[in-house]
Amino acid sequence: MSSQKTVVFVTGSTEGGIGASICTEYAQNGAIVYAGVRKLEALGSLAKDTRIHPIVIDVTKEETVKSAVQKIIEESGQIDILVNNAGVNAAAGLAIEVPIEKYRQTFEVNYFGLLRVSQEVATHMAKRRKGAIVNIGSVAGYAHLPLSAAYSNSKAAVHSLSDVLRIELAPMGIHVLCVAPGKIKSGFGKQALETATYPTPDSPFYGAKDAISARTNYSQVGKCTPSSDLAKAIRASLSAPAWRRRSYLTYGELSTITWLTYYFPPFLRDRALTRRFKLDTISKK
Repeated sequence: MSSQKTVVFVTGSTEGGIGASICTEYAQNGAIVYAGVRKLEALGSLAKDTRIHPIVIDVTKEETVKSAVQKIIEESGQIDILVNNAGVNAAAGLAIEVPIEKYRQTFEVNYFGLLRVSQEVATHMAKRRKGAIVNIGSVAGYAHLPLSAAYSNSKAAVHSLSDVLRIELAPMGIHVLCVAPGKIKSGFGKQALETATYPTPDSPFYGAKDAISARTNYSQVGKCTPSSDLAKAIRASLSAPAWRRRSYLTYGELSTITWLTYYFPPFLRDRALTRRFKLDTISKK
C-alpha cells in the first residue's frame, strides 16, 4: 500500500556527513527515512534514531542497489525523494600523477553509482508520475579546482547528467535538483587526506606536496557551513511550489564566489586558483 508519509531514501548516510544531516532533517519533519550505507556501523549514532531505517547499499554494485530499492518499495510502497549523496574524494593530487585506477574508482561511485541508483528508483517514480531526485554535486564541478581533477571532473559530470535527467524526467512528474555545496562541515577532508597521491622525492613535481596536503582538507578548515543548514535548504527547496522549484541549489561557505569563477575569463580564473592553492610556488621548492 502507498504510504501517506513522504518516503525519503538517502545514499551515503555516514555519520557526520551531509547524508546523515539530510536523514535527520527529514525524520524530524515526519518523513519515513531510509539511510543507505555500505556498512551499518558507518551510521554511528544515526542507528539509534528509531525514525530512521538503516539499509545496506553499495552504489557500485547493481545487486545491492536493486535489493535496497526493492526492500523500500516492499516496506513503504514508494520512494518520494531520492538523495544521491554517496561519494568519494579518493584521488587528490596532481592530475598528471594520480593513477588512472583512482580516476575510475572516483567515477564509479560519484557518477556511475549515482546513475545506477537513479535508474532503479526513477522507474518506480515514473509509474506514479511523482517524485524528486536530488543529486549532490559540488562547486568543484563549476570551477574544476586543481589538485582534485578526478573529483572535480566527476562532479561536473553529475551536473551535466542532472541537466539531462531534469529534461527527460519532467514529463513523468519527477523533479531533479542538483545541489552544489561549498565548504560544508563533514568528514570528507579526512578521506581525501588518507587517499591522496603525493609526489615522491625524485619527482619533478615534489614541490607540490604541501599544496596537495592543504588542498585535500581545504573544505574543512576555517569557516564552514554546518551540514544541518544545507539539509534544511534542500528540504525547503523541494517543499516550494512547483513554479518556484530550483534546478540548482548552490549553497554554503564560498559557494557563490566559486560559482562565479566559472564565468571568469580563463586567464583570470587560472590566476586566482593558482594563487589560492599556492601552485605558483611549487617549482621553486
